[in-house]
Parts: sequence; structure tokens; C-alpha cells
Amino acid sequence: MCDMKNWLLYSGLLVVNSLLISISEGAAYGPPSPSVDSLNALAKVDSLSFYERIKISERAFSLAADQAYFSGQYQAALTAGRSHAGLSQFEEAVSYFQTAYSLGEQMQNLSAIAQARFHLGEVYYYLQNLPQAKNSFSDALAQFEELDSTRWIGVIKNAIGVILYAEGEQEEGAQLYQEAYEILSSNNYELDAQGPLNNLADHFFHQEKIEQAQQYFEQVLAIDRKYKSTFGESLSLLNLAWCYRWKKDYDTAIALIRESLAISEREEITQHLALAYSELTKTFKEKGDFENAFIYSEKYRVLHESMDLKKNEEKLANIMVQFETERKEKELAELKAEKKIDRLYVALLLGAAVLSFIVAFLFISRNRVKRRLAETELQKQALVSEQLQQQLNSKKQDLTNLALDISRKNSFATKIHDRLQDLIKVNDPVERKQGIQSLSRVVSNHLRLNEDAQEFQVNIETVNHDFFNKLDQQFAGLTTNDKHLCGLIRLNLSSKDIAAIKNISTKSVEMGRYRLRKKLSLNPEEDLSEFLQNFA
Repeated sequence: MCDMKNWLLYSGLLVVNSLLISISEGAAYGPPSPSVDSLNALAKVDSLSFYERIKISERAFSLAADQAYFSGQYQAALTAGRSHAGLSQFEEAVSYFQTAYSLGEQMQNLSAIAQARFHLGEVYYYLQNLPQAKNSFSDALAQFEELDSTRWIGVIKNAIGVILYAEGEQEEGAQLYQEAYEILSSNNYELDAQGPLNNLADHFFHQEKIEQAQQYFEQVLAIDRKYKSTFGESLSLLNLAWCYRWKKDYDTAIALIRESLAISEREEITQHLALAYSELTKTFKEKGDFENAFIYSEKYRVLHESMDLKKNEEKLANIMVQFETERKEKELAELKAEKKIDRLYVALLLGAAVLSFIVAFLFISRNRVKRRLAETELQKQALVSEQLQQQLNSKKQDLTNLALDISRKNSFATKIHDRLQDLIKVNDPVERKQGIQSLSRVVSNHLRLNEDAQEFQVNIETVNHDFFNKLDQQFAGLTTNDKHLCGLIRLNLSSKDIAAIKNISTKSVEMGRYRLRKKLSLNPEEDLSEFLQNFA
């Protein structure tokens, strides 16, 4: 099996990415912010590149800092740290995790502190600083034991076992693998238990206790099939084939590899295809079938070259994304500078108008010409005020148009989902591939949905800032969702459009309106939309 140890460490140390970050104790400092929470959620979308996640997290961190929203800052720091680690930018990752650690201390939140310590331990492990990694994991373990967090205790015991194993203390490491497995499996965390199971299998294989290793690999395969993890199943089949090849049961090994190969080809898991071709080459060579060994050796070579080419293309794509992002940020900064100059100009005009009015008032009885000048200045001031009001109305209209656009795009996404469900039922590979290609071309024109949703969320927060404050002062029982719904209704959007924007049913929006009317103590004859528009 190719690169087995690295995969085991990955499954053992990074299983924490499946755990949800929860801030349940201590103070969050500052009220929850819908815009910050939305940005943090967007930064975790799997389809985004690490670079895009970093940029979104940095924006969320800055916005949360302005609002003294420590919990939002903490979430943004963790996501940015993990994204930098994914790009092997470990110095930046350490900086963000240390920031998250400090925020946890400020919130007096032991769980947040412990999670930050764990992620620091991961980075130290990647840097091969094993003593520092062990210290960080041990501190995190002590804190999670104090919190009686069973799942984290199991995950971190497995991580410490990996460190001990790397230091040459194989038996002590294997003992921790066993403890971690027993903790996780007895508490029904089967998916998390795969990490220590794989590590135990690897341990017994290197002890040449192949039967025991095979038993653990079979347990992992059973979990993969139970939870329909095709990625895990294809790799577990290769692990089992590894055992059978060692026992010289080549026919069984070949059958298992070909089963894995079929899954990898169907699901387009390129890295497992490469592993399968490599294993078939070795197995046929050991069996003495040099013709098949040569065939799969050539397939491995061709695939490996295409994978290298794809990596280069991905690197180029990331560079282009970075270039475009930096260019847009520069244009945005220039636009903000121009707006700042415009505001200064308006302020100067206002000051000049006031000064002219005072001078005209003092000399109005002596100089009728100066009075006419003052009146002219007042007219200019009225014109400026009218222009500013028009600009505000234009921005509100832009926000409404953006909301409706998001509504249309979300409706489009629903249709795409339905078409994907239909494609799943298609058995003909050619027809399915044609359907996917057609769908891909349609979807390519709608890839800016997340960015629009992000901009809409931030603009809602900006335009309705004073409105939300007044709602809080008069109606203390409103939730964040209630206030967000008020902002959407205030834009005069229909229930159907609101449902599309929030990705919920129209019935849920109507129920939200009904609960909102009760919280606002409206009479049956009062119109909710009119009340909210006049409230500010």
C-alpha cells in the first residue's frame, strides 16, 4: 500500500474537522452579528479554495473586531488558521491559532482554549516539532477531561498515540490507540473511531501480525459501508488487499483491488485510482504475471503524469484567483477613497452654506444683495440634501434588486438540485455524463451566488444598523432571525422572495411573519410592512 502511514496520520489527527465548534461557556462579548456569522459559515464551504476561505475569514474577523463580537472573531481565526495550514503556510496558521487561544482566554471559555491548543499541536506535528506537539495535545487533553468531553478525549488520545509512535514508543502509542478506540466506539462515535482503528491495523501489520491487522481493516470497511462512504470504502479495500498480498493470496488481493478500482473510477477518486494501479502492478509482479504488471504500470505512469499536470493547473488557477482578488480589493480601496473625498466635499459645502447664512442674517437689514446671496446658498444646500436623499434611495433600490436577484438564483439552485436528483437515477454512463456536462455549462453562469449572498448580508446589516438598534430598544424579545426578517420585509419583498433568499419554505416565512406580529403587538388591522417602513 502506497503512503499508508501518512494517510493514517491524516485520519487520526484531522478527524477534528468533523467536530462542530461550540462556544457554550463564558461570555461572547457583544451581541451576535448576522453578517459575521454568515461570513464564518460561508468560509467553511468545501467548494471554496483555501485562499478564498482565508479572505472571507479575514473579513469576518475584522467585522467582528469592530463589533467586539469575540465569539465571531474566534470562529474566523480558527477557519483562517486551518486554511493556512491546508496551504502549508504554518507560520500564519500558528499566528491565527494563538489569536484564537487569546480570544478563548478573554471569553473565559475553557472549550475554546482547548480547541485552539489542539490545533496548535497539529501544526507543531506537521513541522516535526514532536515535543511541542505533545505538550499542546497534553494540555488540550487535560482541559477536555475537565470538561468531560468524551469525543475530544478520544480524538486527542489517538493524536498523542501518533506522536509516541513517531518517537519510537510503539507499544505506548498502540496502547493509546486502543484507549481512544474504546472511548469513541463505546460512545457511538463510529466515524471518529476509524482513526485509531486504522492506526491499530498499521501497528499490527508492522509487527507482522497480519491476521489482527486484517481484522481491524475489516472493521473500518464495515463502518465505511454502513455510512456509505465511497471514499473510505475504496481505500479500506486497498488496505485489505495489502494484507492478502503479504500473505501471498494474490487472487483475493487482485479481486479486492479491482473492487476498489471500480469504485474509484465511478466516483472519480483520482488518488485512489493511482494507488490501485500501483498495487496491481506490485501484486501481478509478485505473482509472476509480468504482462499485466506492465499494463498497470503504464496506466499508473500515465495517470501520475496527468495528476502532476492537474496540480500545476490548480496552482495556476489559485495564482489567478489571488491576482483577481487583490485587483478587486485595490479597486474597492480606490473607490472608498473617492467616496471619502466626496463626503469631505459635501461637508465643506454644508459649512460654507451655514457660514453664508450667518453672514446674510447679520447684514440683511443693510445689504439686500447679500440677502439674495444667502437665499441662493440655501437653495444650493437644499439641492445637495435632495441629491444625498436620492443617493440613499438608490442604494436601497440596489439592495432590493440584489435581494430579488439572489431570490432568482436560489430558485435556480433548487432546479439544479432537482436535475441532479434525476441524473442520479440515470443508469446509462454516457447519458449521465452528457447530462452532467450540460448541467455544468448551465451552472458555470451562476457561480457568483455565494458572493452575492455575502454582499447582501453585509449590506442588510449596514443599511438597517440604526433600524435594528431602535428595534432592540423598543422590543427586547426579538431574536437575530426576527430582526433579519424585519429588514427583508422593510425592503417590501414578498414572502416568496424572502423564502428564496433564506432557503426556507414560504410557509415558514408566513409563520415567521405571524410570530413577528405578536412580538410587535400589532393589531389585526395594522399592516406589518407599513409599520416597519414607518418605524424608523
